[in-house]
Amino acid sequence: MKRDLKKHILFRIVFGLIPIGILANLFFLHKKQSGNSGIGINVPLFFAFTLLILFGVFLLFEMVKLFYNSKIKHAISNVGIILLITVLYIIELYLNHLLN
Repeated sequence: MKRDLKKHILFRIVFGLIPIGILANLFFLHKKQSGNSGIGINVPLFFAFTLLILFGVFLLFEMVKLFYNSKIKHAISNVGIILLITVLYIIELYLNHLLN
């Protein structure tokens, strides 16, 4: 059971850090453009943000399912993962604000 819980947490954290890493790359390592870049959308930014939102929705639905199936530790770990990813995203946005 503990090994299953550790695997559950590890996979979700790694998958949650993928869009955070993409967003960090776009925010901090992207070459700056001068002036308006047009009305086109930034596709990598849109993709990473959409992936982050979909992952959060998946974790919420999975959390409800896990509570229903009496896997309380797994469900609580989902809450912790959601909070961790949210805090990392807010820190990333704050650092982007400070540096740009």
